[in-house]
Amino acid sequence: MRARRPPTRAMAAALGCFLSLGLWLALAGPATAASRPAVHRWAPRLRLVGQTSWVTPGHPFVLDLAAAGRPSQLQVTVVVFDRLHSRSAFDQTLHNQVATYPLEGMGPMPLASLPPDPGHPGAVRLSVSVASPGHPLPNPPPARLVDLGSCGSSCAGVYPVRVSLESVRTGAVLDQLTTDLVFADRPTMGRKLDLAWVLPLRASPRPGPGGGLVLPPAQQAAMAATADVLGANSRVPLTLAPYPDTLAGLAEGGTPADRSALARLRTWAAQPFHEVAALPYAPVSPAGLARQGLGGQLRAQVRRGEQVVSSLLGVTPDTTTWLGGRDLDGPGLRLVRSLAGAAPKQLVVPEAVLTPLAERITPVQPFQLRAGRRSMEAMTADAGLAAHLADARQPVLAAHQLLADLAMIYLDRPGASYTRGVVLDASRPGLADPTTLGIVLAALAHSPMIRPVTLDQFFTQVRPATVYGVDLVRQLSPTPSPPPRLPAAEVRAAGARVTAFVSSLAIDPGRVPAVSRMTDLVLDSESTYLSPAERQADLKAVDRLVKAQADRIRLPTESVTLTARSGQLPVTIVSRAPYPVRGVLEVRSDGLNFPTHQSTQDVTLAPFRSTPTQFEVSARAPGKFTVQVSLLSPRGRLVLASSRFTVRSSAFSAVAIGLTAAAGLVLALWWGLSLLRGRRARNRRLVPAGE
Repeated sequence: MRARRPPTRAMAAALGCFLSLGLWLALAGPATAASRPAVHRWAPRLRLVGQTSWVTPGHPFVLDLAAAGRPSQLQVTVVVFDRLHSRSAFDQTLHNQVATYPLEGMGPMPLASLPPDPGHPGAVRLSVSVASPGHPLPNPPPARLVDLGSCGSSCAGVYPVRVSLESVRTGAVLDQLTTDLVFADRPTMGRKLDLAWVLPLRASPRPGPGGGLVLPPAQQAAMAATADVLGANSRVPLTLAPYPDTLAGLAEGGTPADRSALARLRTWAAQPFHEVAALPYAPVSPAGLARQGLGGQLRAQVRRGEQVVSSLLGVTPDTTTWLGGRDLDGPGLRLVRSLAGAAPKQLVVPEAVLTPLAERITPVQPFQLRAGRRSMEAMTADAGLAAHLADARQPVLAAHQLLADLAMIYLDRPGASYTRGVVLDASRPGLADPTTLGIVLAALAHSPMIRPVTLDQFFTQVRPATVYGVDLVRQLSPTPSPPPRLPAAEVRAAGARVTAFVSSLAIDPGRVPAVSRMTDLVLDSESTYLSPAERQADLKAVDRLVKAQADRIRLPTESVTLTARSGQLPVTIVSRAPYPVRGVLEVRSDGLNFPTHQSTQDVTLAPFRSTPTQFEVSARAPGKFTVQVSLLSPRGRLVLASSRFTVRSSAFSAVAIGLTAAAGLVLALWWGLSLLRGRRARNRRLVPAGE
C-alpha cells in the first residue's frame, strides 16, 4: 500500500504551484499592463471603422469606433505613446505591446458622450487635436489634445495609439486595439518613398458543369468588389497581377455581375499609368516543374496566360518582371530565363529565398541576383507589408497599420538624397480585402511620404544598391522551400490526350471552345495551391471533356455477309460534331485478309454528316467471326469511336471444291472396290466342294 503524503508537504506543494502560476501571469503580460485590469477577450469587441491616414499641422486626428454592447455600459480610454524608432518596435504594437512612453492619456470617456460617426451607423467619432513645436494651437487649448512635445527639428513619426474598451461599472478592459497616428510636419516632405504595389487577382476556380473553370459565388462577389475599388481609385499607379485562370473563371460565370466586373477591370487596365503583370495561367512553381521534368509546361503556362489576359482585359501584359515564389532555386530560375520571347529582365523575390544580408534597416534598393554565371536585377518583396493584408478580422485597422508600416520605412532615412523604394508583392496570399484595399489606395493618393509607382517605374527610378561603388550582389539560398509535388505522369498523360484530340481537328483548334477548356484544366492541375483531390478533379474533368467530344462520332454496328471469297467491307462513320474531324480508320480481324495490305484509311468527316467507306477483304475460311473497327486520332492513337462488325462468309474457293470432289471420287472408288471384293468372297463360299 502506497504511503500517504504528509499534509504539510501537500500544502507546501500547492502553495508553490499557486505562487508559480501567479509569477508566470505577472511576467507574461506587457510591462505597460501592470497598472490596468486584465483584458477579457470574451467580452464585446472593439472595432476601428475609420481613421485619419496622415496628420499634418492644423488638422485633427480622428478615430471612428464601433463597439458591440450598450453604449451606456461602455467607455473608452485612449493613450498616445511617443513615436517609434524601428520597424521591430512597430511590430510589437501589432500585438498591443508598446515599448515607448505614454505622451497623453484621455478618458475614460463614456461611449454615450461621444458624437456619432456620420459615415457608420452605430459608431462614434473621437477627434483629437495635435500640437507640435512651431505650430501652436488656439488658446484655450481644445479639450482633447495630444502635445507631441519637444521634437527638435521635426516631429514627423509614427505614434502608437492604444484604445481600450472598458466596462463603466467595473472598469475592466473588455477589448483593446493599437493603431497609429502618422504625423507629417509638412504636406510634402521632400523625396518620397516609392511603393510598387503588386496587387493580386487570384481566386480558386474549379471545374464547372460545362467543363470550364468557374469561381465560387463568394469569390465572384469579392472580385466584383475589388473591381469597384479599383475603379474608384483609378488615378493611383498600381501593378495588377491577375491570374489568368481567375479571369477565365470570371468570364465563364457569364452572370451580369461577372460581365460588369470584367468591364471595369478592362477600363482600369486601359489607363496609361497602370500596369498588368504577365503571369502563368495558374500559380505554378518553376522549381517544381523543373524537378519533375515538366519544364516545357512553363512555356505553355506563360503563353496561355498572355492569351487570356489579352483577350479578357484588352492589354498586353508586361513580361519584363518575373514574380518569384518562396521555392525559387537555381533550376527554377534557369527555367524562367529560358522562356523564349518572354524571358524577364528583372525579378521580384521573397527575402526568404536569398542568403541573409547583415542589414538593420529595410532594403530599399534593387540588387544583382547571381545564380551560376549570370546575374539579374532583382528586388525583395517585403513580407511584413504583405502580412497586413491577411488580417480579415479588422480590415480598417489592417489598412492603417500598413500605412504606418510604410511610414516607418520612409522615416528610416527621411532626408536621403536618392530615391528609395519597396515592393509590396501580395500575389501569393490572394484577393485583398476590398475595404483594406480602398482605404490604402485612397490614402496613397495624397500621402506626404509615399509615392505609388508601377514595377516598371520602380526599376527605372530606384537606382541599384552599391557597396563601395560596386553593385550589391546577392545569392539564392542553398536551402529554399521545397516545391510542391505534382502527379507528373498523370499530368503528362492528360496533356497527351488533349494533344491527340487536337490532331483530329481539321480546323483551327482555337475555334473549338472545348479545346481551350481541356488545355486550361491541364494547366490548372499544376497549380501550387491545389490539394491532391482538386488536382484529380481537374484531370478527371479533362477526360470527361475528351470523351464528350469523342462521343459525337459513332460507328454503327453492322452485320456483313460475304458470298464470294473476296468482297467489300462497308463502314459508315456518323459525325455529330459541329466541326470537321480527321482520323485513321482501322479494321482488325483474325478471319480476314487484306489483299492490298491496307487495313487502315485516312478519313475526313464533314460536320453533321455520315461518311461511307469500304475495305477490300477476303475470307480465310467460311464461317462467322468479328471485326474490330476503330477511328483513331492521327497522333497519339486516341480512340474517337469503335465498333464490332459481324461477318459471315458462305463462299467456297475452286481449290476447296476440287479437293472436295477428288476426295468424294476416291471415297466412292474405295467403296466400290470394297463392295466388289466382298461379293467375290461370298460367291466362293457358295460353290459345292468337288465341282
